[in-house]
Amino acid sequence: PFLELLEETTRARNRIRATIETQLATDDPRFFATRSPIMRENEEVPGWHNFEKADKVQVNVVTVSSIVDDAIAKTGKIDPLQLPDISDENIIFIGETNGTEQRTNGAASSNPLRNWSDPVYFVQNILNEPLFRKQGDILRAIKNKPFVSVVGANGTGKDWTAARIILWWLSIQQEAVAVVIGPTHRQVADVVWKEVRVGYQAAISNKKPLGGTMAKLPRWEINDRRFAVGFATDSEFNIQGYHSPRLLLVITEAHSVEDSHIDAGMRLNPSRVLMTGNPFTNEGKFYDSHHSQRDLWEPIKISAYDTPNVSSNTITIPGLVNHAQVERRRAELGEDNPMFVAGILGEFPENLDE
Repeated sequence: PFLELLEETTRARNRIRATIETQLATDDPRFFATRSPIMRENEEVPGWHNFEKADKVQVNVVTVSSIVDDAIAKTGKIDPLQLPDISDENIIFIGETNGTEQRTNGAASSNPLRNWSDPVYFVQNILNEPLFRKQGDILRAIKNKPFVSVVGANGTGKDWTAARIILWWLSIQQEAVAVVIGPTHRQVADVVWKEVRVGYQAAISNKKPLGGTMAKLPRWEINDRRFAVGFATDSEFNIQGYHSPRLLLVITEAHSVEDSHIDAGMRLNPSRVLMTGNPFTNEGKFYDSHHSQRDLWEPIKISAYDTPNVSSNTITIPGLVNHAQVERRRAELGEDNPMFVAGILGEFPENLDE
């Protein structure tokens, strides 16, 4: 165990070194780093493992979270969730132009908090990542609605979008917590949290680091009152103890999560709830959020045909379902097969039991 801990510490140190070196290379005046005195090769940064040299090196990295803190301090206790979204005329989504580039045409304000409070703008400009229209709908919904339930076909970017919402949620608020629960550890750690790490690294590559410490385990911490955590559990009573005036609850693969666990998550009194899943069920709270209780939720459906890879018959976003895969499933199953209806159309089939 000691050797495993030592190896993990070494890997963590190397990740931190790579992150700082990337941040030090930035040339954006809003995101800069200084070190004093000049760091010599192989000299250690304080906080890695050699604290005797802590007085020799000082690193100051400006991050998205620190800029948000400054903006809030200058403008008073402004609520980012109450700021209006950027006009759609300033937003371009993939699949809606002749090319594949999508960026905002211009910022709505010189105040970064005003711009970044719109999660669509945040993903496109801070993470520099592509979005299609339905992903934008999910991002806007979770900002403006307390309860959002997304049902979708396989491979339509639901977990990708949930991960970017987690990054946005913590970045634009001074005190916020995100809790991710799912039916299995694999789903939380290997699917959702992998996407959280990819998005976090995308911000660094775009020279706009978000700040905090991102772990390989499902945890990202900016400070004690600003963190995200993910886990799976076999007991509803393990989903307790998290409190924040701004708590985001993400329930991934919600169609496979027990109703008692969803109820336990609701007892955290979250400010926002995002459920994502597939329509492979005909009962339970996730199913009800699109049927008998849809008036209590903002329901969103994503079909494979909503993705640019399928609608344009071109691979514009690698990893999403594509046209050839849809046609193969149609040939194998037929359009009336419940697995085609659920897995491709993103609809709850009436004859699922068949």
